[in-house]
Amino acid sequence: MDYYRLSQAEIDMLLGGTDSSEGEALSESEMDTVGEIGTTAMNAAATSLSELLAVNVSLTNPRVSEATLEQFCTDTAAATYIAKITFQEGLNGSFYLVFQESDMLLGAGLIFGNDGSNPPETMGEMELSAIAEAVSQLSGNMMTALSSLFKKKVISEPIDIQRYDLALLETPIGITLDDHFAKSVYRFEIGTLSDSVLTMLIPVPLAKDMVRAFEATTMPAPAPTPTATQPVTTASPRGDTAAVAAPPASFAMPQGAATVGNEAVNAQPVSFAPFGGQSVPLATGNLSLILDVPLQITVELGRTRKQIKDVLELGAGSIIELDKLTGDPVDILINGKAIAEGEVVIIDENFAVRITKIKNLADRLGLLQ
Repeated sequence: MDYYRLSQAEIDMLLGGTDSSEGEALSESEMDTVGEIGTTAMNAAATSLSELLAVNVSLTNPRVSEATLEQFCTDTAAATYIAKITFQEGLNGSFYLVFQESDMLLGAGLIFGNDGSNPPETMGEMELSAIAEAVSQLSGNMMTALSSLFKKKVISEPIDIQRYDLALLETPIGITLDDHFAKSVYRFEIGTLSDSVLTMLIPVPLAKDMVRAFEATTMPAPAPTPTATQPVTTASPRGDTAAVAAPPASFAMPQGAATVGNEAVNAQPVSFAPFGGQSVPLATGNLSLILDVPLQITVELGRTRKQIKDVLELGAGSIIELDKLTGDPVDILINGKAIAEGEVVIIDENFAVRITKIKNLADRLGLLQ
């Protein structure tokens, strides 16, 4: 007698009366959210690639759908490079970026200084190493964008990128042809040299986790619970006491004896060290119209120059020597222009910079023009 062994999925379907994969399907609203999350991450990736390749890299809004890996392979049916990006912190799981082989060869040529008119025909060891470094930078920018979007730290492990022939159903280890993915297809342009597509594949469980993380950041904050103001009892010149409402944090307490609750305290005025120099009046005219314009502040520890071959040899534990000596002041830049110098300090386990030298107001205004 022949016996047939039921799979766990078939057992679940028989016991529950429904297909066990039904609950994994993404709704239209979830796919819209996945598209929004992916667009945020991929815009950061495009910025990273533009800087690295020295050409404009642009991505259009994606077409998002749900598909099995087998369906994707059948639709693509070509050699591709697939980068596996695994979350180390913030989220659990991995997602995949699928690049066309022609785009990878073009990118490798641009990294090595070619103008893109004659890209390499094959991907050698040096070219693949350069591409892997580029995708690592791309991944880092994506994690920064996701951290800002989800309002929590999101970090990825070192990326893994390999060539796969999807026509032969070659797939990364750890996923199967039956796995369901949220497939986001972007139009991928590298200057005027390439008009191609780039695909992001997110496993459905991870896509749902991303949607939940995104929705958690958009929920309205609960209204603060009102608290009663604690009375403060002050001593009068006659010796009796009078209860008054507690002052706000910015209220200056008068010098003298006071009691808070049943505890006697001695209120003293706060004294600050005087600022050196004379105050400089702000320039007149229309300056007030732009006082709320945001500026980017950068603290530069130092600089150095390296050749491409030296950069490609960098790895975990490598040391890069800068042009600054120990104890030298760091430069403080506003929109890329130095306006001050300072020293690095630590405040509550966070790095900060104490300004030690600053240009006068006229020079600063001239630099910001």
